[in-house]
Amino acid sequence: MTKGFHSLKLSLQSNAHKLKRTIPLYLTFVFLILSCSDTKEKQLGQSSVALFHKQFNSDRFSDIYDEASEPFRHVAPREEFVAYLTDAKHKLGVVRKTSPKNWRVDKLVTGTFVSLQYETEFSDGKAVEKFVFLINKDGAALYRYNVHFDDIK
Repeated sequence: MTKGFHSLKLSLQSNAHKLKRTIPLYLTFVFLILSCSDTKEKQLGQSSVALFHKQFNSDRFSDIYDEASEPFRHVAPREEFVAYLTDAKHKLGVVRKTSPKNWRVDKLVTGTFVSLQYETEFSDGKAVEKFVFLINKDGAALYRYNVHFDDIK
């Protein structure tokens, strides 16, 4: 009876030792898979920011609105959004240079979101831009946008 108990104890200890070695490898594998996925979503967001700036510089504010996510269009009426970007462009000018500062990916029940923050140099000043994109099968659609700048003009 003691011998059976002793071999059971050794078997459990051996399995625990194997488990201790396996868990870190498993966690590393999961982390690598998740970070690869996050990188893909980050790249989608960065491409969408570049397109946003190209459209912004060309005064294609309605195109930005039309390509935004449905929840964005539901909350922000076209006229208000176009007026917001028109005012920003009047004060800031065209985009000259961007510097990404922060990003994160949130995978929620309501969808996958990539948030990006940029310090942006415009022809007439500098601003901090915050973008949130909703990732979908077609790419990334604008979900939220904010530009913060001091009174320049």
